[in-house]
Amino acid sequence: FIPEYVDYNFDGSISDADENVYPGFVVPGLISSTLKTVREGRTTYDVNTDQWGTWISGYAPIYDKNGNMMAILGVDFDISNT
Repeated sequence: FIPEYVDYNFDGSISDADENVYPGFVVPGLISSTLKTVREGRTTYDVNTDQWGTWISGYAPIYDKNGNMMAILGVDFDISNT
């Protein structure tokens, strides 16, 4: 259960920046970088802005001992104030 109205960013007001998202929520526009990682088998990144800020998102393939891609690691870093 995720409460509907919580001041997650502690700015004193409820706004779009406090919007709840569920695990696995797909951010529009980020799929292309993930697919590029799958197709090319190499690390990729993208910069996006949404209601939560500006982010650099990185994606790296993870391989098993036989060289088969088995997963992708994704990391987001907030660069809104940099």
